[in-house]
Amino acid sequence: MPVTINAGRGKQKVIIADISMNGAKLKHDGVLRGQKKLRIKLKGKWYAGDIMWSNDFFSGVKFKRPITQLTFDALVNSAAVSEIKTA
Repeated sequence: MPVTINAGRGKQKVIIADISMNGAKLKHDGVLRGQKKLRIKLKGKWYAGDIMWSNDFFSGVKFKRPITQLTFDALVNSAAVSEIKTA
């Protein structure tokens, strides 16, 4: 699922590869290399997070505060609908 982040180099598009209420695994093209913090836009709201690990293609982010169950459910449902439409 594509999302917008803001991490030192301005706004960028990345892909959520995996998500929980406490964090996410982001797929990117190196834009997060060397970054320690970011903000990620989920369902119209910005969430702050710390980058816990990173390589050239993926980064693990821990949200400063967990996202709500409602936001999590909306993201999962939105991703599921996108998969059905592309299948």
